[in-house]
Amino acid sequence: MKTYICTCGTSIATKRGIKLECFVDIPILKCNEFKDEIEATKDRIAEELSGIKLPDELDDTSAEIKSLVKMGLDKNDAVILISSDTIDGKLCAESVRDFLVENKLISEPSIKIKEIVGLQATDGSRFQKEGLKNLLNYLVSLEHQDIIFNPTGGYKSIVPYLALMGMLFNKPVKYIHENSEDILTLTGVPIILDDDLILRIENKLQRIEDETSIPMKEWQEGIDYNDRRFDCFVEVDNGQITMSGIGLLFWERFKKDYPKELERDLRPVSEKENKLLAQGIDHHGLERIKPIARELLQSPFVCGVPNSCNNYPKSKAFIRALTPVQAKEHLQRESSSICMVTDIRSDAGYSFLIKTTACNDDENKQIAEILNRKYFKL
Repeated sequence: MKTYICTCGTSIATKRGIKLECFVDIPILKCNEFKDEIEATKDRIAEELSGIKLPDELDDTSAEIKSLVKMGLDKNDAVILISSDTIDGKLCAESVRDFLVENKLISEPSIKIKEIVGLQATDGSRFQKEGLKNLLNYLVSLEHQDIIFNPTGGYKSIVPYLALMGMLFNKPVKYIHENSEDILTLTGVPIILDDDLILRIENKLQRIEDETSIPMKEWQEGIDYNDRRFDCFVEVDNGQITMSGIGLLFWERFKKDYPKELERDLRPVSEKENKLLAQGIDHHGLERIKPIARELLQSPFVCGVPNSCNNYPKSKAFIRALTPVQAKEHLQRESSSICMVTDIRSDAGYSFLIKTTACNDDENKQIAEILNRKYFKL
């Protein structure tokens, strides 16, 4: 099942000459004040759409409906309509949803509307500091679903960020070019996030997130004047440094891999325990797991490799958090910070143990998820 992330605009109304001026940029919180007007507008949109015959008159629907159908929307797929934080945006998203359901293009439980607080067109500062941040934060949470970004409708100012997000998460971005019939697809252009680069400015970015901006002087401390690699993360506003849209995207992604509540071991790999190096003569399994261990030891959430262990050919995950009782079976002591690492690409299931920085079972599970996602793309 695919999930289409579809930004939603107002073309379903404006294509029929239906005026939305009385709702434009009015926040959703004021819906009750315009209840009758909203229902009347939705009824008029529905009436105008009721005579449309599909597929012959698909062009007469809306940018969102046309693009979804052209992309091969299946009844078993899911759709998330991204709506602005305004009455006109929400009522148009609801009209798109109703048309898709009534024409049996998708089932009602498979389509939902996600309103993004702060996503509007009149206050650029609020869009940058609130709307864009909330949008990116929500989209980051969908990283591990089988998603397709469809930015055909809605605000064009968010198209570049969806394109970047598609490249960062290696997800396809599809849209219909203007009035053409062609589906343009951007895919297979992955962007690698340089964690080391962001780690160098993590405290500064955290301060910007907490306080909206920091003084230029504070930002420049510790950054070489000629080092332009950090420029894309920020913008200058009256001598203050704020996060750019790209900076927000990378920062939200970074926080998923480096939660601030988890303890970190910042020692270099050479100083971390690695019992695999004392295993004597290499055998086939040791040759396979040593490179995996070296890579995992680079993580600040891994303290060391306390031992190899019995092979585990039935494992379905590269890294599995062990309970204290399970850890005792391997180390003769209980511990809530032990994970088993298995080379699931080998039939034998060569395995070893890692010690994490976890302080309890829940943190150990969280670290296992992070390591699986980051190092094995699971």
